[in-house]
Amino acid sequence: MKTSTLLTYLFSLLCLALMGVGYGFYYNSARFIDRATETQGTVVELVRSRSAMPLNYHPVVVFTDAFNRTVEFQARQGSNPARFKRGDKVTLLYDLNEPQQAKLKDFSGFWGAAIGFSAAGLGFGLLAAGMALSAMLAQRRESRLKVHGLPILARFVRVEPNMSTLVEGRHPFQIVLKWQHPETDQVRTFRSDDLWFNPNPYIESAKLTVKLDRKNPSRYWVDTGFLPQKLLANSRPKSLR
Repeated sequence: MKTSTLLTYLFSLLCLALMGVGYGFYYNSARFIDRATETQGTVVELVRSRSAMPLNYHPVVVFTDAFNRTVEFQARQGSNPARFKRGDKVTLLYDLNEPQQAKLKDFSGFWGAAIGFSAAGLGFGLLAAGMALSAMLAQRRESRLKVHGLPILARFVRVEPNMSTLVEGRHPFQIVLKWQHPETDQVRTFRSDDLWFNPNPYIESAKLTVKLDRKNPSRYWVDTGFLPQKLLANSRPKSLR
């Protein structure tokens, strides 16, 4: 399994997890609103909270419930500067069975967490979809190159480690080839896909086949079909299988 595939799976899982958390917040808020009673309350105090940075001010609200009981609660929503002052009238929702758990009727208070987590999940989902689409297009291009690419013979230069990739403490190998354009004399360098074993013992020819994209010669594929396919599969790090 390639690193890009692993990242696609990881982002997909993060998407599902965050969307699930977002739905959980949405569901809880929707259930609370369905069973809640709406009324008016009065701000009697502002409490400074240092549990979060920056410093926030939370209103303490007093209201009378349906059973004519006086209830006081501290709103979870805080802000700086304070949104309310003493004596302000506010609209709130409360459960008849748990009036102390009342909440201010505020869009961000009810739906902010649901929207935030869902948006983050959607972002990871779009990343996963983009990576999956990119991988699919790359695979299609490679498949087309294998069948329709312009074959050329490039000179084998060396095998070298790809120092830009490190998986489980290992660097993959790449076959390096050079080719001189017969008409322009331009010299190009080609590198094979990552190989997780040293292919040197299996390279018996001084020239190897490279397939060029006929419409976009900057795209190419180095033919490594001469290498043992079982070794190609079994040599990959476990996390990439």
